Amino acid sequence: GIAGAIASIFAWTTLVRSATVQPMRRSILLAFLLLLSPCLASGQTLRLATWNLEWLVSPRTARGSLNACDDGQRSALPCDVARSVRRDSGDRARLRAQVRHLDADVIAFQEVEDAATAESLFRGYRICITRAEGMQQLGFAMRTGLPHRCEPALRLGAARRTRPAAIVRLFPDSGSELMLLAVNLNFVAFSHYLNDLS
Repeated sequence: GIAGAIASIFAWTTLVRSATVQPMRRSILLAFLLLLSPCLASGQTLRLATWNLEWLVSPRTARGSLNACDDGQRSALPCDVARSVRRDSGDRARLRAQVRHLDADVIAFQEVEDAATAESLFRGYRICITRAEGMQQLGFAMRTGLPHRCEPALRLGAARRTRPAAIVRLFPDSGSELMLLAVNLNFVAFSHYLNDLS
């Protein structure tokens, strides 16, 4: 069995999404979890959040994809995404402000291109991220100083559309060890996963 407690953060694309920030006129949906775990020391709490960032890629990837789509070339992003999900420097600054507003100890994030893109957003945090195919990685941002260990991604079932889960251990190798699991499943993939379990 898996040592320690497991807290699963299911961030389904149909339930938890964050729209592109367009001068804050579109709401960002965030699911907040306050974890009071018996595994932690008495009186100690962790503030957890989960955030679907909806195709958060680097400015270079965004520009290159848009140019490729306009030229009829192969693009790193689907062309409907490249044309509709655009973020300028102001949008990115507002996203960073939202991170500060969260003031969470751990943030499970979804749909981020890579570690560098995550680090540019989650300043003051350490990053664990999957390295699966495509531009929609998921992972965790831990507040700097919080003991943790990034674990290998976990494949969920045999369905091709199922993204691997991100795993991190907090307070590793201690009596307060806590394992967090983050997934980002659409309804079809989640149905396949449940079928694999049964």
